[in-house]
Amino acid sequence: MINVAEWLIPGLWLAWAVFWLKSSYGVKRVVRRESALSRAAHFVPLGVAGVLLSVKSIPGWLGERWIAQSWAVFMVGVALVVVGLLFSVWARITLGGN
Repeated sequence: MINVAEWLIPGLWLAWAVFWLKSSYGVKRVVRRESALSRAAHFVPLGVAGVLLSVKSIPGWLGERWIAQSWAVFMVGVALVVVGLLFSVWARITLGGN
């Protein structure tokens, strides 16, 4: 049986990614491109954050919990993810093809 709690947040992010990819068609072309070094300055920390979030056990102080694990805390986290993703969807729709 599928554990809903384990797949809820990744499922929300996957649905958002599908929307984002689908809505990216038909937008205006960029006027100028970012340099490779500037782009790496954004994507390297993002990649490190993704690895840290996906690893099950992180040694040292980064792996320690500072909030007790409970359904209430989980649901607050889910609510924050939903609000953040809905805000970005609203922004994408509002800004349209820009």
